[in-house]
Amino acid sequence: MKKSILFGALLSLTSAVYAADNQSCGASLLHEDFGTGDGNPAKYRMHNNNDDGVAGVDSSAGTSSEPGSSTSYKFGGQLWPPSTDEGVNDGQYAIVAKPSHGWADPALGWVKSNDHTANDGKGRMMLINADDQINSVEFYSFSANNLQAGTDIEVKFYVKNLIETADPNPGIKPNLSVNLTLQPSGTVLTPQTTGEIDNDELWHDFAYTFTVPPGSTDTSATLVLGNNATGGNGNDFLLDDISIIQQGTNCKETNNDNVNVNVGDTATLDVLANDPDFATGNISSLDNVTGANGGTAGGTINFDVATGLLEYTPLAAEAGTTVTAFYEVCSNDTPPICVATRVDIQVLLANANNNAARVPGLSAWGMLLMMLSAVGAVLYTRQRKLT
Repeated sequence: MKKSILFGALLSLTSAVYAADNQSCGASLLHEDFGTGDGNPAKYRMHNNNDDGVAGVDSSAGTSSEPGSSTSYKFGGQLWPPSTDEGVNDGQYAIVAKPSHGWADPALGWVKSNDHTANDGKGRMMLINADDQINSVEFYSFSANNLQAGTDIEVKFYVKNLIETADPNPGIKPNLSVNLTLQPSGTVLTPQTTGEIDNDELWHDFAYTFTVPPGSTDTSATLVLGNNATGGNGNDFLLDDISIIQQGTNCKETNNDNVNVNVGDTATLDVLANDPDFATGNISSLDNVTGANGGTAGGTINFDVATGLLEYTPLAAEAGTTVTAFYEVCSNDTPPICVATRVDIQVLLANANNNAARVPGLSAWGMLLMMLSAVGAVLYTRQRKLT
């Protein structure tokens, strides 16, 4: 009886150790975050852009979007004025780090917003000043390959109305159409729309699921985000973090991590050590997605794809708290499988010898060994009492 109880306890502990915290069975066909870099006055183009040589446009502007992405809008990259986004007029776009357009009244106009991805003032996003055309407009278009029949395709993106809440004349609210067309058949899956997006200065997330019919011979799908609102007056918005995920059966798993660090120090942690599905030689990317997942870590975060190491230097204001960071690791499958994972970081107060406040983190195996040692001690004590 005693042996059965002990065996059951060990089995339960072992199951707890191997239970994964996160799982993804979806292959990433697109993850568009428009890159990172300097702030204003720099403006960047889409990868496929057809307006080189237009009078007054900075034809030397670089691109900052995924290869294969395109838009039907013209690049609003006029050279003058160089310190604002006033050159982005109706029917134009620009990829920017932070809008700075104030219109005639500097106190009102466009939101001075960071991007959605990292919220650090350096990530870029697509700024769109929509006009009154609907049918032929393609704000953003991308063709995803490696399509599989009988699978669900999730399309997700984030939009923010550019008009400030305090503006007494916010004008027309953005309303985007979402279309997914299978190729080469040209089959259009059920069209969707976002509905009107309020000027509340918040990022709004939209997610839609499309089903590729069983037996389909199509090998790619073209996503088009278009215009479903007539404007001119208003209908200005930001677009960021566009993703296309194909659900399947090739699942990958990760486990959450934790680490402790003193204020003034830098924590180092191998975040992939407990993720056997993502050995460092078998991954295609390891990215910081703290902002996109609502993480609270405000210090300096670095991930090294070659080693799987996280480095975190906390803010002084984080002392005595636990903050969260998130990373996304992607496999080298074609297409890749990506999983987002949480890291809990306990920030400790520094002291005179810089050591007493440290509490070493324990791996899952370390916790198991400690628990087994405790069980062994109890059994040994009971055995001595019986004898």
